[in-house]
Amino acid sequence: MNKVTVLVFLFYASVLQCQECKYKKNEVDDFTKSKILETNFEWLAEQAGYVLKKVDDSRTLQLRIESLKMISIQEGNKVMFLTEREEPITVHFPKFEISKRSSGPVTTYYIIENINITEEVYQRFKNETISKIRVYTNDGYLDKNIKDKRANKFRELIKCIE
Repeated sequence: MNKVTVLVFLFYASVLQCQECKYKKNEVDDFTKSKILETNFEWLAEQAGYVLKKVDDSRTLQLRIESLKMISIQEGNKVMFLTEREEPITVHFPKFEISKRSSGPVTTYYIIENINITEEVYQRFKNETISKIRVYTNDGYLDKNIKDKRANKFRELIKCIE
């Protein structure tokens, strides 16, 4: 009887683990034979969202930043994530970008950039909890607080592109 209980518990634990990773894309490209993983869009903070991607061994953070005013970023501008230990994780925008206008009842502007995640940054995202994000623009920077629930979701999803 104990063995059956243990087996049932292990089965449900593995099912729950698998259900954490719900992908928008989980496929092998027909032409390149590359394995492609892409998570669904999630909000990280107010006016800051993300998609995590992995193609073979290359990981990417697709970051969406929104603002009520038009913004621009320069190649190399920093994006900093403050951890609970108050040690920043820093990545850089790969190219110059000017925000685009979104449609809707309230005019907002947004930038979507794909930022490569190094192995070191990946390990820190996986093992540390982030509490704030700072995005450097050509006019200064935008600071956003990250709620615990969203920070935990980010840590769960980062493991989906292991």
